[in-house]
Amino acid sequence: MELLLLILVIAAIAFAVLVQKQKQRSTQIDKPKRQAQQAQVRELPQEQMQGETQKPGSDVRNSRDSAINKRNLLTRSEIRFYTQLQQELPEYTVLCQVAFGALLKTKTAMTRNRFAGKYADFVVCDNQFNVIAIIELDDPSHDGREGEDAYREGLLTEAGYKVIRFRGLPEGGKVREQIRLLTSANSHT
Repeated sequence: MELLLLILVIAAIAFAVLVQKQKQRSTQIDKPKRQAQQAQVRELPQEQMQGETQKPGSDVRNSRDSAINKRNLLTRSEIRFYTQLQQELPEYTVLCQVAFGALLKTKTAMTRNRFAGKYADFVVCDNQFNVIAIIELDDPSHDGREGEDAYREGLLTEAGYKVIRFRGLPEGGKVREQIRLLTSANSHT
């Protein structure tokens, strides 16, 4: 019995030594990789170290990526409408292209994924940045997206926001009237 116990102890020690050698070997293999990565970081040009973005064609993209280009923040119709909003609502702050993530919150990632990547066209705020209304302009860029627009509006109304939707540019004074009706209805409740 003692001989069997002695053999088990020797086997356990041999196994522990084998595991330790394996760890040392993998550390030695990884060490050159880490040193090479650290050397690459040290060799970065100074402007990249200061947070500037790399130039197109650099190695930050993989072979499946496409070119990254700038885009206009607003369509032509939205630019005209934004100007109209500022003129009709001078006592309010009007924000454009506001991410739903700035307007909505939830506890789970699954629910958050329902509104990730979605934007409100315009958000009208009072001087304390409380949201008065969310305004959607259904210009030609919304054609064929009525179902998606209804879904987005549903998310906003579920959270308690008032959504005003215009099909095309409204006549002068219409926006102000809608906001007045909305704020007077809220003051009576």
